[in-house]
Amino acid sequence: MRSWVRHLYDPGIAAFIGQTAQRREPIEMPAAPPRYILGNRAAATYAAHPYWSKKPHELLLACISTFTRPGDLVLDPCAGSGGLPLLAARQGRAAIALDRSPAAAFVTDSLSQIPAGMDVRAAIGKALALSKIATLFLTACHRCGGPASTQYAVWHDVAVCDTRRRARSAIGAELQEIEAACISGCRPKRFRRRAESGEPAAAYWRAWDVPSALRHRRGPVDAPRTPFPAGAKTGELFARGIYRVDQMFTSRNLRAMATVRAAIDEFREPGGIAARLAWHAALLGTSLKAQHVAGGGGYLPGMYYVPRVRKERNPVVTLNRVASRLASAMAAYDAMGPVGPMLTGIADARDLSAVPAASVDYVFLDPPYDAKVQYAELNLLWESWLGADDDWRDADLAVKDARLPSRAAWHEGMRQVLGECARILKPGAWLTLTCVPSLRVSLSPVIAHAASVGMHHNAGMDGTVVNRQRTFNQRKGRSPSQDRVMNFQRARC
Repeated sequence: MRSWVRHLYDPGIAAFIGQTAQRREPIEMPAAPPRYILGNRAAATYAAHPYWSKKPHELLLACISTFTRPGDLVLDPCAGSGGLPLLAARQGRAAIALDRSPAAAFVTDSLSQIPAGMDVRAAIGKALALSKIATLFLTACHRCGGPASTQYAVWHDVAVCDTRRRARSAIGAELQEIEAACISGCRPKRFRRRAESGEPAAAYWRAWDVPSALRHRRGPVDAPRTPFPAGAKTGELFARGIYRVDQMFTSRNLRAMATVRAAIDEFREPGGIAARLAWHAALLGTSLKAQHVAGGGGYLPGMYYVPRVRKERNPVVTLNRVASRLASAMAAYDAMGPVGPMLTGIADARDLSAVPAASVDYVFLDPPYDAKVQYAELNLLWESWLGADDDWRDADLAVKDARLPSRAAWHEGMRQVLGECARILKPGAWLTLTCVPSLRVSLSPVIAHAASVGMHHNAGMDGTVVNRQRTFNQRKGRSPSQDRVMNFQRARC
């Protein structure tokens, strides 16, 4: 399986800075603090890829306009999916996006490389046509007898009850229902079928739907068999009998996604960039994580949770939907202007030795915070398919017994990150630190760390962003998501 991220391990940071950094003073004092407006996580650029813990793009644009000018060099050492650098590059700044996760660097690099006007839908359509995976989801309409396409199949756990321990354990899964679309012109186009359907639907269920869902369980598939590590987020998988990346998919979807990936590998640039990114963005949606809601619709649980009733989504449908979102995101980016100088690479924020001292005009820092998101565990599914090196699990800056045994270790990592940021910033330049407040890790030591490396905390520039769009858990708890924003200025001596 060809690596899609190999080029990101040695990005040439020093050479890029030598070509783009300007010899001028940074903004010493903004006219006003950033405008801390309500965050709207439904923005087109925000929805380009389903990466974890993204910041509202309204906040990012406000920070760019407040602390930088066109031509300035900005750096995000924990860039994630690259929201800040990507927006900065569209605002006439030079941008560097670094992250220790190969999956994060891949997303940012791909978004920065898609040419203006690229037809993303056509790129993924070409991949689907080459792969011919539509045949894996072919069924028949029981109303007219003509061909139909399965849009999704609903699977539910089969469990055995242990009355002595009052517990249930899953022993497998059964096909419960399918929704399909008639290709022969029936109206309405969509229909549902299950074993309990009346005749002739039940006959088509037995003859078409069940065999189609089960016939792909045997035979080799070029898919990663990377084992999941024992960790804070993978316990749910182990309890369900899932120990490897390939087990996160039904046999049919595993074959389908591997086949599309192989087709994309044959692409020539630049269409391959858009197709690779769309495929990567669709990976979670075609996995066992897809929740099914009986009344219609569904959602993707944020962490490694496999719902007991779940959708096996047709990758053709999912990839086309993802391509539409990506096309909307790229149109929104293109409307801002052309991409300025931008570099993306895989790097650890605790060691920015490739960046010359006092060369950067602004740093945006959204570090892994506490134990909330275990990036090394959660990104393993993406990264194993990317062909990335599985060598950074122990370096993940997150509180977890097997890696960082205490909050003190997390704070030591943050001290190193802030020390590096202070070194590379020009005297008088600004750093914005964002985080989601936590009861487990206090911010006071972080502020003390910043002071110890010559970063003055300007509390008058701080604020809180309340996000309009909330997660499923937040909606249930009626607690909106809030991002704390703190601003620091590098001392001049």
